[in-house]
Formats: sequence, C-alpha cells, structure tokens
Amino acid sequence: MNTRQSARVDAFKRSKQFGKDNAGDFNPKPPKTEATVWQNLQAELATLIEAAEGKHAVQQGGAVGAATTDKAVLRDALMGDLRLINGSVGYLSEEKHDPAMMDRFRMPNGHNDAELVAKARAFLTAIEELGIEEELLGLAHDENFTDTLDARIEEFTGADDSQSGAEQQRVGATRSLPTVISRGLTVLKGLNAIANNKYQGDAAKFGAWKTASHIERTGQKPKAKPAPAPTPTLTTANAIHATTNNGNGSANANQAASNGSTGISNGSQQAGNGNQAHALTDAR
Repeated sequence: MNTRQSARVDAFKRSKQFGKDNAGDFNPKPPKTEATVWQNLQAELATLIEAAEGKHAVQQGGAVGAATTDKAVLRDALMGDLRLINGSVGYLSEEKHDPAMMDRFRMPNGHNDAELVAKARAFLTAIEELGIEEELLGLAHDENFTDTLDARIEEFTGADDSQSGAEQQRVGATRSLPTVISRGLTVLKGLNAIANNKYQGDAAKFGAWKTASHIERTGQKPKAKPAPAPTPTLTTANAIHATTNNGNGSANANQAASNGSTGISNGSQQAGNGNQAHALTDAR
C-alpha cells in the first residue's frame, strides 16, 4: 500500500468511526430511506477497510518471509547431511585406495537449489550402487540416514512451491488493492452526499464530517521560498570614489566658508569707508 492509498484508507476509517459515533442520527422510528442507505454504505465501507488491510498485510511479505526462512533452514539441514556423508566417504576412499569413489560424492558449489537437490539425489544413488550403506552405518550414521536424506530432499523441493505461492499472493494483493480502494471512494461519495444534506443546518456535525471524510493530499512538494536579494558589496574602486567625493565636498564647504568670511570682511571695510566720508563732510 503506497502513501496515497494509505491516506484514502485512513479517510475510510475516520468516516466509519463518524458513522459509529453518530449512529443515532440514522436510526429514526419509523425508518427513513436515507437511514437505510447510510447504514448499508457504512457496512460496505467496513468490509472494504478490512479487505484493504488484509491485502496490505499480504503485501508486507509475511508469508513470503516465512517461506523464505523455512527454505533456508531446510537448505542448511540438507547441506549438513551431505557434508557428513562426504566426510565418511572420504575416509572409505582412502581406506580402500579408491580415490574415484569421491568423484560421486563431491559437494555442490554455490547456492543453486537445483544443483543441491541433484547432488543429494546423486549421493543416494551412489550409496546404493556402491553398496556402502553398511559401512557408513559403521561410521556412526543414523540407522535410517538414507530415508532421512530422501525425506529432506522432498521437503526442500516442497519449500519451493510454498515460497512461489506466497509470492503469487503478494503480487495478487498488490494488483487487486486499487479496485478495493476505488470502490471505497465511491461509497465515501455516497456517504458524503447524505451527510451534506443531513447536516446542512448543523455546523458542528457538518464540520466534523468534513474533517472525518477529508483525504489528505500526499506527494506535494513544498513551495520554494524566493531567494533574498543579494547584499551590495563595496568594492575598492567604489570606496575610493566615495572617499574622493567626500573630500571634495569638504573642500567645497571650506571654500564656501572662506568666501563668506571674505564677504564679511569686505562689508566691514565698506562700512568703515562710509563712516570716514561722513566725518569729512561734517568737518567741512
């Protein structure tokens, strides 16, 4: 079950709980048609929720995982049986000065299951054809070790069928889940139509239903925030230019101040000349 499917099933569950919490609203006496439709839709929704959760459980691979574990245990046990026989035959081949005997009891390479089964069956055939079962019993093998090995082979090959069946169930659950959820959306649409009409005059319950039946959106990317404007960088050339302008401004201000002083001095000089002229006139 992916995130989108999970969000829809969650909405189904909340809608079902709303129906349970407000069952009294749809149980009038005498019964009304809307109540019957609501109850039938709620019952179907409950069935669909159970089906969706069941398929989700199968998707999680519980059965596949168990079958895989069982097969791994059987593989180890089968390999253990073959190693014991291989070791015993190694002793017999040296004791009998018959190195060719070991060629029929070589251990399988890798983890190929088909090769493992073929090797195990070849061991049984070789033991029978070489007639060494009694000698192997003399080396402390169990009394029925060949029967045990034969049964282990059958059990191991049966584990293949179990693992394959579990995988088929998982694939089937994945493929059928969308159909269940699609029907659930249709049922939810019917419940929504009834609730909208039923609670149009009841703001509290209308809001509660909207919250319960709302399907959360998933997979949306958050909107990117606009990048802040870059802070201006004061370059060396700009700094020198600004300093030069400030220096020129100061010089201009000093010049203006100097000119003002000169003007005041000239004015005072003119005033002095005027006073002197009046004094001469009075003297005459």
